[in-house]
Amino acid sequence: MGMFDYKDYSSSESVELLETSYRLATYANINGFLGIEQSGAIVQSIADTLLSPGLYPNTVNSSLPSGWRELTPAELSLPDSALDATGHYIIESPLLGSVPTGEQAKLLGEYDAQGKLTRVAISYTGTNSMVDVPDYLQLNSGEMAPKLEPLLNALKAFTLKNGLTAEDVIVTGYSLGGGIANLTAEYRETLSGGFFKNANFIGIESPLIYDDASVILNYGYENDVVHRAAGSSDSILTALTEANLGLVNPDKNYSSSIDNTVLFDDMYASALWSLPFSFSLLNIPVSWYAHIDGVFTDAYARIADNPFYNLMEKDSATVVANLSALTRGNTWVGDKSASTSSHYGAPSFIIGSKYDDLLQGGSSNDYIYGGDGDDKIRTGTGTDHVDGGNGNNELQLAGTASDWTVYRLSDGSVFMDAKDKSNFVEADHIQNISFENDLLSQYNPYAVGNGALIDRRYSPIFWYMNKNIAYQSSIEGSNANDNLTGRIVFGQTGHDRLMATSNPSLLHGGEGNDTLLGYLANDRLYGGEGKDVLVGGKGNDYLNGGVDQDFYQFARGDGQDHIAESSGSDTLAFSNNVNANQLWFTKTGNHLLISVIGSTDQVVIDDWYSNSNFQVETIQSSDGKTLSSNKIDALVNAMSAFSPPAAGQTSLPTSYQTALNPTIAANWV
Repeated sequence: MGMFDYKDYSSSESVELLETSYRLATYANINGFLGIEQSGAIVQSIADTLLSPGLYPNTVNSSLPSGWRELTPAELSLPDSALDATGHYIIESPLLGSVPTGEQAKLLGEYDAQGKLTRVAISYTGTNSMVDVPDYLQLNSGEMAPKLEPLLNALKAFTLKNGLTAEDVIVTGYSLGGGIANLTAEYRETLSGGFFKNANFIGIESPLIYDDASVILNYGYENDVVHRAAGSSDSILTALTEANLGLVNPDKNYSSSIDNTVLFDDMYASALWSLPFSFSLLNIPVSWYAHIDGVFTDAYARIADNPFYNLMEKDSATVVANLSALTRGNTWVGDKSASTSSHYGAPSFIIGSKYDDLLQGGSSNDYIYGGDGDDKIRTGTGTDHVDGGNGNNELQLAGTASDWTVYRLSDGSVFMDAKDKSNFVEADHIQNISFENDLLSQYNPYAVGNGALIDRRYSPIFWYMNKNIAYQSSIEGSNANDNLTGRIVFGQTGHDRLMATSNPSLLHGGEGNDTLLGYLANDRLYGGEGKDVLVGGKGNDYLNGGVDQDFYQFARGDGQDHIAESSGSDTLAFSNNVNANQLWFTKTGNHLLISVIGSTDQVVIDDWYSNSNFQVETIQSSDGKTLSSNKIDALVNAMSAFSPPAAGQTSLPTSYQTALNPTIAANWV
């Protein structure tokens, strides 16, 4: 699993395809910009001179990926006149015809070390002059599609001549070029005799979306006003009417596009982003900032390189640091509330740059990666996994040291457990720890030592006032599949079975498909990463499955449990003769309360109504029936007209059955 997964390619193959396509798309956009033949070299020279020392957070690379080169007209059996003065192949506009700096493309080939052609690509050029603007008027309606055939036919013949197939072809483009890539995907079965039906289609920051995830992957940033601006409408007029007042991008989600990735740049961090119409297509200095930034950023590569990549899905809330040196030192990067975001407060992936970043988690289960540089990482509430990456990194926590219990495992990872249960943090590659309510620790943070957190707050003058914080004892698993028992147990990697032996217990599965079994009262079970089974048992337990598909089991007599979910397709199964018609559903605040009638047994699914990420997708009863998450509200609404049955009454009263049985039967299957 990974954000860039495409077709039946492996995760690593999909990453390579996305990264290559991105480079090909931006190459076509930069070179020949405004009709300047050497614009690519000029851009690279400016970047190397002014930006690389740290002003800009990315490594700018305007060249082609290794092994790729431009294909000549002679190789493609085209006349020299097929190229314009900037070295682009000409595409006739349905409105303007063949005009300088009009519609263009680069035709490219990849060669191995022996000089053998391995892949080919067509990279449609984005808007690189005002001449391109009129073609947006017919982008959605498809008049441009037939104009693509001359180049596509030449590429088809070249591909077949070299013993390749459509599966060896990449169709890509940036901005308007991405829109034309989507157009090619839509008409793939008719263009060039359907040869490109099985080509690889990757749109980058595309305004037009062909919404078939089995055909095309559209990558872009949600704070880029151009990304998805024209949507999947069949005409530009329809797309304009679907826009919000002031031509504000409606920020729709599509199955073929990446919709929840934020490029956290200087503009996104500024107060201007909060003003009305900040996301209007007409507000070029503000709303187009990420679109221009997207040409030069390597944020997509940093997403793929982060250690949590395989936990990410296409629409995982993802925030990538892209601040300049002007704001990097005083701006916290995190998932902030914004008009362009529908995922504030949801579980997020937050990714730093190669410089010294300030990274901040939110109120849910977050994954935070510092990357290179000396980073400061601040968690919020919920269950967080932090990896500082390279450098000398600091973890900053709420409260003071006395508010936390600390564990350190043999691999150097540190677990910080808030005593008020508000935050549970797994931290890797963290050298220092400070606390928000302890200013001395922020000036001289605790060092992560082998046997304790080493107090340096009063060093060097009042060193005798320092008080180290000892690590608490725990049971620790290995890389194998372990069977572990104890009160505090960390499974680590492998498919482990963890069993609590006393109260209150803390079990953490870590990586792998783990089974966690609580004891008699008030246990906390954290699945971590993997397909986990969590059984709280007797008492009032807290169950957090983590990422992936988790299975929660609750039996009659198990008490009052809380479930905190964050992602994946999860299941809550009731056992020990808890039938579908014995479950009572209530909305309480943002939470969903499921009670076993006639008893005090209940399960609260925290923040159910805040975001779909927090929902459990399937509920099973002892009598073999299943309830989907999208059916819950029907039961909640029907039952809200009644009070729950009295204690000791294990079946619905006759009057309740008359009113509720049709709804129960219609939704439990």
